[in-house]
Amino acid sequence: MLNLLKNPHNTARMADAVHAAELVAISFSTKPYVHPSDELSGIAELARLLRSDVFHDRSAKGNYEPVVLVPPAFLPDKAMSVMRNWLLRMGYSASFSGMGRNNIGSKLLLQKLEGTIDRVYSESGARKVTLIGHSLGAALAIVAANRHPGQVEQVIGLAPVSNGTIGMAPIMLIPVALSEMANAMHHSSNLWKDMGALRELDGQMRVPYFSIFPSRDGIISRDTSVRHGPNCHNIEVKGTHGGMIFNPKAYEIILGLLRGGSANAL
Repeated sequence: MLNLLKNPHNTARMADAVHAAELVAISFSTKPYVHPSDELSGIAELARLLRSDVFHDRSAKGNYEPVVLVPPAFLPDKAMSVMRNWLLRMGYSASFSGMGRNNIGSKLLLQKLEGTIDRVYSESGARKVTLIGHSLGAALAIVAANRHPGQVEQVIGLAPVSNGTIGMAPIMLIPVALSEMANAMHHSSNLWKDMGALRELDGQMRVPYFSIFPSRDGIISRDTSVRHGPNCHNIEVKGTHGGMIFNPKAYEIILGLLRGGSANAL
């Protein structure tokens, strides 16, 4: 046994296994508010959005304020296309995160996101950027904002991972495992070795943060979405985890926050 531990490669593999076990334990100890099957109703959110006044309202124009959209875990930037197109139509300068797909490890993803923030900030004439992230995308947005508060106006999380209490449905361990395999094969990245950046989630917010979380979340726990402390605001709306990308009430709140009317939005 001691000979095995003397090999750095074996020691690293054992550490990885410990991290994996920790995630499994956390997942079972902090359960979501509802069953994951309730997330199927999230499909109806898009239909509701397309019929809503906020989606068709063309009177409340922005002034090309910069916004960067950060997708949830396992999904590409294009998952935020409906929101991006709506924001562009409303007069905002909305950009994708530049991460491509949110599944190659927090360290690498943050490098790409920080590069996008720096580029958008410069191209906008040094106007502070609003970050809007869904689920794990919100966690990356929080860390990036705290690293670059001089370039970020605010962070808006949709069904967000707002802190280090990562309580998720056990069924989500399946895509996590598949993503880990893909990372090892195609990106030479290891999820368990690359979670250090997300430990910055527990630091104090250096910019205003707004968590918009659903009343029925079948993926993560409510404790995971709520964040306390200075600059933090928590807003519960009717909806589901996956449907928050299309939630009409969330769109109304986002519009209020982007227009500088945070008091009215809350």
